[in-house]
Amino acid sequence: MRTRQTSVLFALLGTAFLGLACGTNAVGVEACRKIEDARCTRFHGCGLVADLAACQRFYRDQCLGGVPGKVTPNASQVNSCVAAINEDVSCGVAKAPEKSNACAFLVPVPSAGSAGAGGAK
Repeated sequence: MRTRQTSVLFALLGTAFLGLACGTNAVGVEACRKIEDARCTRFHGCGLVADLAACQRFYRDQCLGGVPGKVTPNASQVNSCVAAINEDVSCGVAKAPEKSNACAFLVPVPSAGSAGAGGAK
């Protein structure tokens, strides 16, 4: 049962960054790895991931796509995000870091020309 939970968690978490950061112009690969390492550690501490090393190996490769956007986050941003993940005992920041102010840089900023169907012309 624990293995199934871990597999499902990897599948859900993988889609978060996989859908946001694909392509060969990856930025912030090391930043992604630091953040995902913190998330794996936190998930392990919360009992959501049984195999910490497997989680870390998985995200080492997943982070080859980098972080969303076109700008590599600076060390201060990454450190603040990692600290927010580490300090949150509820695991809420680890589950959805992009919703945290400290990790807000994980939400890609839409380009000026992508207003969408309901946007201004």
